[in-house]
Amino acid sequence: MIGKYKQVAIDDAGAGMVLADEVCDHQGKVLLAKGATLSDTLLVALRRRGVESVRIEDGGISAEELEAERERVAARLAQLFRKPHGGAADALLRAQVEAYRAGQLQ
Repeated sequence: MIGKYKQVAIDDAGAGMVLADEVCDHQGKVLLAKGATLSDTLLVALRRRGVESVRIEDGGISAEELEAERERVAARLAQLFRKPHGGAADALLRAQVEAYRAGQLQ
């Protein structure tokens, strides 16, 4: 199973929630790492730093949902690359995008 996430306003986030992605400030500095568990103290600090929302883990998905998502991604990539311009660059780009998306769906 892979994890799902949801974007939550910082005012709706609560202690005990687990971050699905790192939290960065407006300058791009990492404030909290992916997988960190939020506490009341951390939430206050994030508000003070101007963080408006966070991505939190939202359980996992079943094997059927994972397969459906892989099929959706494959169909979308086929649509995006439907007009091959015939070059090595196109083939390389598609291979890189497919590898990247496959890594997201593990």
